[in-house]
Order: sequence, then structure tokens, then C-alpha cells
Amino acid sequence: MSSFDVVEVALGSAVAQSGTIVIDYPENRYSGSYVGYGHKIYAEGLQRHFTQDGGEISVAFTTSITITYNGATSIPANTAVMVELNRAGDDRADILAGLPGGVTPMLPYLIDLGTPDMLDAGGICEAQSDTGAHDLTINGDLASGGVVVLDVPRNVIADSGGADTAVLTVYGEDVYGQPMAESITLNGSTAVPGKKAFKKITRVAASATISNGAFLGTGDVIGLPVFLPYNTAGLVIGDFENGTFDASLDGTLTAGVQTTPTATTGDVRGTYDPGATLDGATAIQLAVFLADPTYKGVNQYAG
Repeated sequence: MSSFDVVEVALGSAVAQSGTIVIDYPENRYSGSYVGYGHKIYAEGLQRHFTQDGGEISVAFTTSITITYNGATSIPANTAVMVELNRAGDDRADILAGLPGGVTPMLPYLIDLGTPDMLDAGGICEAQSDTGAHDLTINGDLASGGVVVLDVPRNVIADSGGADTAVLTVYGEDVYGQPMAESITLNGSTAVPGKKAFKKITRVAASATISNGAFLGTGDVIGLPVFLPYNTAGLVIGDFENGTFDASLDGTLTAGVQTTPTATTGDVRGTYDPGATLDGATAIQLAVFLADPTYKGVNQYAG
């Protein structure tokens, strides 16, 4: 678990939507003291919390701390606001005892990504055309009853047999059963990979006519079960391929998205594109340092 600091401030003026609250750092704290997620404010007059993870606030750490308020109801002047700032590291006294200021405990973790199957270009939707806005039929090799449950959480790839430019919006769930959606614009016969890791796909909607047979399949970008706040080599130890450690990390890590998710932003926890060819037989594991292995990212965009 991460630890946190609490700062209380009385608003000198009302804060409307997109307005800001600026506070100083607590004593002996600086921008590096805090992680990029999990921050909250509590507005006493409104009797409720506003969270970064829910997209209700955003927080920027520069020479001071700037909180941008995204709520629909203005916070009145003179309201007492409690700001809860999420720090990196564990809040256990036995770990923190004796640590000098600015030192954050981070522990190594091994993330098991399974043995992902090989790519299947039409595994979700086989090539199909139709006029106007319409739903594609989920009828690929991986489909059962109009639904696809993937072997591991992974991205999808959209393609077409010709000059189609419709937007495909994919609906489904993540590995925790949370609804999610992603929009991918077709680029003719050039495959377009998605960024988000789906575990289940329940609907694929096209924004316009498809004339050349659009199809949807699986990609080789694997979703992570926990939030990865970085892709820095020093904090990522390496990966294992069938138990063989590779410190060079020949795959590509993408950190989790912390801005308010949309239909086109990346995965809320982060992804890994292994260097090994996925074949259903190669086990992939990732060794990383994490300050908070319980955090699963901001809420998904569900459409």
C-alpha cells in the first residue's frame, strides 16, 4: 500500500469546472515524493470526495502543486478542502522506520503474463462489408455465441481489404470484468493496432459504410494486471521467456495512462509487447519494481 500526505486549504474564491487549486508542498516534500495516481480532494461544503482516478481532478507537480477541478458543481469560496496526496512507497512503520527523507521503498515483483496464443488476424470478426453505421458480426475463429473471450488480456488489430476509413469501436471488458471501449480508425489495407488490453469483446460498431471487407483480430501487446507508472529501464528488471531471464528487455513496455481515459487513449494499467514471437507455448513473465502492487489504474473508458 502507498502512504499519503493530507493538506487542508480554505478556498479564497469559488472554483468552477476546470478551475484550479494551488498549494505548497508539505514540509520536506517535493515533486518526486508523489506518485502519478490516487490523489483525492474532499470538499467539506459539498460533502464528497473528488478523485484523480475517477477523472474528477487532475494533479500537476511543479514548483507547487496544482489541482485542476473537473467536477460539474462549483466549489464555493471559503470551503475547507482536504487534499490527500498519494506518496510512493509502503506506509508500514517497520519499513519506513529510519529511512531518510526522499527515500522510497520499492519492492521487486514478478508479473505472470501467461503463454499468449499466436496472432489471429480475423479471430474476432471475419472480413465483412455493410452500408452506413452498423455493427460487425463477431464471427471469427475465437468467437462463441457472438462473444470473444481472449486467452490473455491483449490488444486488437483492425484491418480492411481496401480503402475503408470507418471508425471501429470495440466494446468489452478488461481482465477484472470492468466495461471498456476503444475506437480504431481503419487505414485502408494497413493494419491498425489498438492500444488497450481487452479480455472479453462483446460488440464491434462501425461508424460508416465498409466496402472492402473490414476484419478484426488479436495483437501481440499484452495487458498488465497492475498499474505500471513507468517504462524506465532502471525500474524494470527484465523479462523471462520460458523461464530464461533476459535483462536486456527486448520487448516494449508502455506505462499506464493516468489522464482521464477516452476511446483513443492507451491502457489504464500499461502493456508489454514481448520480443518473443507469441505461439501459445512461450511463457512470458515481467520483473519490475513497484511502489504499490495493489493499484489497478484509473477507471476504464466504457463508451
